[in-house]
Amino acid sequence: MKSKITFNNKFRIRKYYSILLLVVIIFSCNKDESIQESEGFYLRTKIDTTENFDAKESTVRAIYDSNNDNTLTIQGITIDNKKIALEINLFKYGRGVDTYNENGVYFSFSLLDLASGNITDNWSANIPGSGGGTLIVTEETETTIKGTFHFESFTQFGDLNQYNSSLSITNGEFYAKKEGTPMQNNYYMITTIDANEPFTAIENTVKVSYYQDNGDFMTIVGETNQNREIVMVVNLQNYIQGSGTYTQDQVNFNFYPSDNIGNIGQWIAGPGSTLSNGSLTILEEDDTHIKGLFFGSLELLNPFSGYNSSVLITDGIFNAKKE
Repeated sequence: MKSKITFNNKFRIRKYYSILLLVVIIFSCNKDESIQESEGFYLRTKIDTTENFDAKESTVRAIYDSNNDNTLTIQGITIDNKKIALEINLFKYGRGVDTYNENGVYFSFSLLDLASGNITDNWSANIPGSGGGTLIVTEETETTIKGTFHFESFTQFGDLNQYNSSLSITNGEFYAKKEGTPMQNNYYMITTIDANEPFTAIENTVKVSYYQDNGDFMTIVGETNQNREIVMVVNLQNYIQGSGTYTQDQVNFNFYPSDNIGNIGQWIAGPGSTLSNGSLTILEEDDTHIKGLFFGSLELLNPFSGYNSSVLITDGIFNAKKE
């Protein structure tokens, strides 16, 4: 039997990892800030529309961790009459300029003890039971990343002496220097099923294959065993190599969930189906991989319990190894 990590547990693990990373970075910032020259980096926002948060420039960083789902952590700390830390984690980051919402981005707003740097209270967004938020990457180079964000957050612990149990973070913007090295062969297929079930394929199952029997035909596939065994297949007909967006007359989606006794259902979208709604966008391609976005409305082809007769696949992203 394959071991399973539930969605809640994975985010809980990421949350505690995130807080630990933040505390470590706080002390490293304290050591470096006296020698760092100004380069114009910033992380700033509004707290409940009235209080300004403007991180000290020497603490503003965007750090890759290839050992933790290729997470990109954007963080900064302000020190006025109190010490506040703001942190944003982008999991399996690699899409570049784009909009990121609840599927893959986690926000954390923390109060810190002025003397020790320990976290005394924490608000979060985009984990189960917390608020929601969006981050937009507007510009990225080899060394820097820039964007905007907002989120509604709820506290996870603390005495709430200074803020309410919920906080609205608005007008957020950042410009940070990138540190660390992203995983170069980080293959993934991530999407959301019917707006509430995350699908994250096992990395070594994410592959792309080409067939030339009846015109150029490309197949991208990924499998998961999160809550149930699911195979996601995206077929692109008459494919011409290179970036671009392909619409429903060329893209065919297949969604295969199975139950614990081996029954397999099938939902489909594309040419010949009733719900021919969907598209695939290729963002990047070279000799080893292909990266892009996808979405589709799929209709049930084979009887199966557990999902509606139509299934909506949204916020799909992939980076697949070529075979």
